[in-house]
Amino acid sequence: TYHGVDAAKSRIIGDPKAPEIVVAVTASPSADLHELHQRIETEALAHARQALGKDSLPIQLDLAVSRRTSGQADRRLA
Repeated sequence: TYHGVDAAKSRIIGDPKAPEIVVAVTASPSADLHELHQRIETEALAHARQALGKDSLPIQLDLAVSRRTSGQADRRLA
């Protein structure tokens, strides 16, 4: 679990011999985007590259900020 992430999804695209990963992350408005970006890069994306055995695996990270306020998110989960 990554603090400040409202949603995340990923997919593998391209040729099976030369795959690419596209990752879309929606952060909460209160998230520290620099810290979140660094953590995703150094942990999640590094792990994906290692798991696939491709140190130079191209990964596109799309980082967006949710328009919901934390109160709206709390109400949605209740």
